[in-house]
Amino acid sequence: MSSETDGNQERLWLERRLRAAVLAGDDTAWEVLVNRAFDAVLATVRAVCHGDDHVVDEVVQETWMVAVRRMRDFDPDRAPFTAWVRGIARRRVKERAPAELPIASVEPDAVAEPMVAADVSERISLAMAGLPVAYQEVIRAKYLDRLTVDEISRRVGATRKAVESRLSRARLAFRRAFSEL
Repeated sequence: MSSETDGNQERLWLERRLRAAVLAGDDTAWEVLVNRAFDAVLATVRAVCHGDDHVVDEVVQETWMVAVRRMRDFDPDRAPFTAWVRGIARRRVKERAPAELPIASVEPDAVAEPMVAADVSERISLAMAGLPVAYQEVIRAKYLDRLTVDEISRRVGATRKAVESRLSRARLAFRRAFSEL
């Protein structure tokens, strides 16, 4: 069994149990689900609302209210919780009055290339937001700060071998998260 399959089985096992616990009234289970998905939901709403903080806050709150009311509709076998709740967020944005959302007045050809770049950038941000902090840390150090493995090992206080291993797992987790978006 591949580690990707193992990861999906772990997610299914956990999300099925968390869903059942939430439906049984367990507030802690709801907090776990929210904490796992919050950054991705926030990043999605920010990207779609072009950073308008007031609208972003409202849409994020509405998203979580809808999600908790519709928890019975969530099926871990169909999609991860994060993907499901991000779908709710996108629908909440679409339902808002056009006057509430900033819309640029630009020729379509002038935005095609930046839109593709923005989509990739959003997907990267969302994929990163879904990773454990330790994975985010080594990926940022390697690819944004352009540190060597030795420099990263000094920064995080781990051996070179541990950093290489963490980077390998982080890259795999990132690829998996990115491909699911």
